[in-house]
Amino acid sequence: MAVIRLKIAFPDGHVEERLLCAGTYLIGREAADIVVNDPKVARLHAQLNVEAGWVVVSDLGSGSGLFDHAGNRLSAPQHLAHARPLRLGGCTISWLQP
Repeated sequence: MAVIRLKIAFPDGHVEERLLCAGTYLIGREAADIVVNDPKVARLHAQLNVEAGWVVVSDLGSGSGLFDHAGNRLSAPQHLAHARPLRLGGCTISWLQP
């Protein structure tokens, strides 16, 4: 049973939505749970920890970083707020209301 809906917006305007169950997900350019085909995204870029009612995102030491909605680079794990996108490479990820 899905607990969150994740929106991924790509630099070319393409948008995908994913329904995620509770668990841990790796985001990256290759061999990740959520593959993002963007050359600015690291092979393993970020990690999402999903539970009912909350999502925590962590940068995995990527060179290009992970940025909050205000453009600040994340230096520690952060709760992902509804409809507040995070940027990784040229993409954004957002947690949408169910």
